[in-house]
Amino acid sequence: MLAKERLSMMYKMILANSSVTIEELSQTFDVTPMTVRRDLEKLSDMHTNVVRCHGGAMLATEVNIEENFENKRVLNVDDKARIASKAFSMISDHDTIYLDAGTTILELAKLIAVSNLSLTVVTNDLATSQLLIPSKSEVLLTGGTIQKSTGCLVGSIAEEMISKMRFKVAFMGATAINESFEVLTPSIEKRTMKPAVLRSAAKSYLLVDEDKFGKYSTYVIYSLKDFTGVITTRVFSKTEKNEMEEFGARIIEV
Repeated sequence: MLAKERLSMMYKMILANSSVTIEELSQTFDVTPMTVRRDLEKLSDMHTNVVRCHGGAMLATEVNIEENFENKRVLNVDDKARIASKAFSMISDHDTIYLDAGTTILELAKLIAVSNLSLTVVTNDLATSQLLIPSKSEVLLTGGTIQKSTGCLVGSIAEEMISKMRFKVAFMGATAINESFEVLTPSIEKRTMKPAVLRSAAKSYLLVDEDKFGKYSTYVIYSLKDFTGVITTRVFSKTEKNEMEEFGARIIEV
């Protein structure tokens, strides 16, 4: 079999199965694992939807539009609750915090709402602000234009308010994280707004479940190393952890 033909068949396997391992490719095509690794590197260079991962390759998902809030709300609920619980442990009474939009952040807001903490909470998320009305915390909405698909506020008004505030800690969400550890969004408004939050925060944590990894979108916001920590349910291999450490990202697995 010619190398070009083998690459084509490997690509079809990845498209059909979403992921493949070096071992199964080696057996299927009767070539050495080293040859498979070289082939997968070529495929990842040839096709932007193929992502190399430890032990094989996977199909990246490209996110071109903001998914509806209610659709996301029912996904990975247990994972989001675990992430939120860890994030909640990082908050102290009388802190000024920022809560980003998103369903994982909403789980954190639920914990704050039933706690005895007296916080100043700034958010651009309508659902979060409504949830915190009965809480002991003071709640400030950023203002701005409502993004109807997600129920969050974006635009110059929101960015101006954020730029004039300072947060002890910011808790952020994400749509997609690619293999280069970049955080991406399909929304041009969020491309400028989210970095403004990090500039105003002494500490920042990215709250993401494992489904956010290996995805692509249009605009790069920042990278994982820009955060104080990344709280996630994603289980990384030893090799991936070493790569993260060399890159400068602090991963907090829950």
